[in-house]
Amino acid sequence: MSGFEADLAAIGVTAGVLGTAAESVAAAVERLEGCAGLGPGRLDAVAGGLIADTRAELSGVLRAVTGDAELVESIRGGYASLDEDAAATLRRAGGDHR
Repeated sequence: MSGFEADLAAIGVTAGVLGTAAESVAAAVERLEGCAGLGPGRLDAVAGGLIADTRAELSGVLRAVTGDAELVESIRGGYASLDEDAAATLRRAGGDHR
């Protein structure tokens, strides 16, 4: 590969990995629920607060990873479009001898 072309397959794999990571984070967020009957005093409330905070933080991570996956896929699409345009230009100019 020259220094002037993007590896579309590798970019696609990266987008896929990020998408899979987003699915895993989403599943973790969905599984986090409140709790009851943990023990005396405020234990339920404290544990519930920790779970709520963790859920909020993971929701932020989910937004970031999902956004990154979409960005990488957009980048891949942009490079693919550029490659297609360049190939079409070469064909019209008679420079594509495949």
